[in-house]
Amino acid sequence: MINWLANPARFMRLSAVALPWCAWASLAVLALGLYLALVVAPPDYQQGESVRIMYVHVPAAWMALAVYLFIAVASGVALVWRHPLAEIAAAAAAPIGAAFTFVCLASGSLWGRPMWGAWWVWDARLTSVLVLFFLYLGYIALVNAFDEPSRGARAGSVLALVVAPPDYQQGESVRIMYVHVPAAWMALGVYLFIAVPSGVALVWRQPLAEIAAGAAAPIGAAFTFVCLATGSLWGRPMWGAWWVWDARLTSVLVLFFLYLGYIALVNAFDEPSRGARAGSVLALVGVVNLPIIKFSVDWWNTLHQPASVMRLGGPRIDPSMLVPLLVMAVGFLLLFLTLLLLGMRAALNERKALALRLNSAPVPDRAARREGSVPAQSPTR
Repeated sequence: MINWLANPARFMRLSAVALPWCAWASLAVLALGLYLALVVAPPDYQQGESVRIMYVHVPAAWMALAVYLFIAVASGVALVWRHPLAEIAAAAAAPIGAAFTFVCLASGSLWGRPMWGAWWVWDARLTSVLVLFFLYLGYIALVNAFDEPSRGARAGSVLALVVAPPDYQQGESVRIMYVHVPAAWMALGVYLFIAVPSGVALVWRQPLAEIAAGAAAPIGAAFTFVCLATGSLWGRPMWGAWWVWDARLTSVLVLFFLYLGYIALVNAFDEPSRGARAGSVLALVGVVNLPIIKFSVDWWNTLHQPASVMRLGGPRIDPSMLVPLLVMAVGFLLLFLTLLLLGMRAALNERKALALRLNSAPVPDRAARREGSVPAQSPTR
């Protein structure tokens, strides 16, 4: 599929058809948007007419983030599969993204003068967007710093993949969170996934549900271990300790033991169905720990911070950090689905092989079953 899309001749044909449509559509939509923003939309009761700047500033900010993410994806494809069209796409998008970022900064400065009384403040959001602008400029400079275009593209790709800026309090330690938080989400999500097919297996005796739950358990245990390990690595410089018996940490540790207990219980019986039923009961009982993990930071006074992403009021994380966090979460989800399918296929092949071995084994006659031994053959007449 990637080879089909990355064929330069095919791209030239498709782009020749799509380019006029995209150009005219962009002009029409921009004209409509400017009319609605400058004529139809009312002034804000606090900001007055200055609010109209936001109709340019906010979309420019969205595009600044989205274009950089596009560059990062194309750069990853170029690094892994060495597709020259991906390198060209990333390099072509960089000046456009830099222009959007500049418009975002300039329009934000025009808005800030009447609203904040200053053209610029070293706010966390403004500073991180300025860092993004310098990342764009650094990418463009790095791509064009080599005589060989492919070397420059690869060097720029490495820069493009470092999207998130360091936190103003946590510094570079915040990068641990891009693994820790998605691993924690997956630890909870996978256990909930195990509980659902476990209930299906208990009620409807579906063997595929048992196989799905059994295949997901080691993956969930691995995500939980990664969550605990990365949390410990983060806690050492931030809290001054590798571990504290905090309500959130302790409940996640209990979740890890539930995973291990489920795996041990499923494999403790010679008959797979008996082990699966016993593990299903444990999985359903352990579901009670999931809301404890989620709301432990609200119910008790803990060191662990409260929810910053999945909350009623919306995320409290800056988009420059929220975007890579969500990308990592999607990557972990896709990794789980891949490993789950591999595990289920392996389990099905194992059961199929076991069934073939049992069917090919010699079966004693009924008299031997009743007497407990195979009768001796009669002598040849």
